[in-house]
Amino acid sequence: MDRKPRGTGQEAKTLSATDVNVITTLEQVRSAEIADARKYSKEYGKEAGTVMRLCEEAGINGTNRVVVADSWFANLSLVRGLLSKGLQLIGMIKQGDGGFPKKDLQTKLEDSERGSHAVAWTEIDGERVTALAWKGKSDKVKGKKRNFNWISTFIATNCTTTLEGEPAEKKRHNADGTRAASKFVPRPKLVEDYYRGMPATDVVNRNAQHLLGIEQAIRTENPFKRMVCTVIGIWCCNTWAMAWKLSQTYSHHDLSTFTKEI
Repeated sequence: MDRKPRGTGQEAKTLSATDVNVITTLEQVRSAEIADARKYSKEYGKEAGTVMRLCEEAGINGTNRVVVADSWFANLSLVRGLLSKGLQLIGMIKQGDGGFPKKDLQTKLEDSERGSHAVAWTEIDGERVTALAWKGKSDKVKGKKRNFNWISTFIATNCTTTLEGEPAEKKRHNADGTRAASKFVPRPKLVEDYYRGMPATDVVNRNAQHLLGIEQAIRTENPFKRMVCTVIGIWCCNTWAMAWKLSQTYSHHDLSTFTKEI
């Protein structure tokens, strides 16, 4: 992975089940020329096409399940694509904001209190779609006022609500490193749903790369061996996550002990 700090594994785009932190579908990252020729890319764009292929491979089309997508994937094209396949979307918008009222929503919150949000609605293919900006971060960092681009923006189909959700806990520490009282920032349910679903893939990656560490132990430039190391790592962590969630026998095993047993 040339753009990553440690080139020991195989880069891939993945789809995960957020209730058990399990990667269900994997697509190998290839050259731009190959990516552009893949299914759905021409009609919906490279980013949205990737998500649609992963969902199709996972067999979830038509189930009305909610896809939680980060800012690399989420845009209006993905909304249209997922709705056409009987799926819902909650996503963060950063760069893919064509047709999305990002700056208008952020400007409304520029002088608002932390935890405030602004909302706009539209219809796409007969379905209600929500655009939301949330001021989750502090205005000032070490005395310097932030640009309003620090205000997070989200898009969602009719699968969640902008009503009040559980507040976001911002952990604090004292100068000596000890824990200080946390700050709780108000947020809409839409934002809560996004951040509850988003970490699933990151959890598997962290477990595979830092707790299990096959990719670190077998360092190689051979692309086939890299792929094998990555897939075995994901498989082990998926198995452990499901066993920890669903089995009384393994519910207290750490990853290292569990892997040795299987």
